[in-house]
Amino acid sequence: MKIKVLKTSSSFLTGLLLAAWLCGCAALPGAFAESATPGKQPLQRGQSVQVIIQFKGDVADPSRPDFLADLSRTVAVRVAYVRPMSGSAHVLRLEVGEDAGPIEDLLAKLSQRPDVLFVEQDAVMRHQQTK
Repeated sequence: MKIKVLKTSSSFLTGLLLAAWLCGCAALPGAFAESATPGKQPLQRGQSVQVIIQFKGDVADPSRPDFLADLSRTVAVRVAYVRPMSGSAHVLRLEVGEDAGPIEDLLAKLSQRPDVLFVEQDAVMRHQQTK
């Protein structure tokens, strides 16, 4: 029985090893994942942060200018409507004009409103394998 030996180029083998190494790095917990909780850092002038918010049933249209102005008075920053989400949630952007406190303080002010069911900071979420 004869065995054939295939000749492969060194660049092919290098590429194959690089691909295997990158797959291994991506599988490490927290290897390249961004933190979803940046900490209690105050927002600075010109910064904005997006939040996911769900209102109770009595809020018909949260994109109305008068409703957004009322939300803006609650948190003392400009609130802009971004888009609706599934499950009757909405994405809003808090645009800071003056120095504001930590985002957690703004979220707490919003969550205390009687028409808010829940509110959380919108963040990029990535699956992390925990093996």
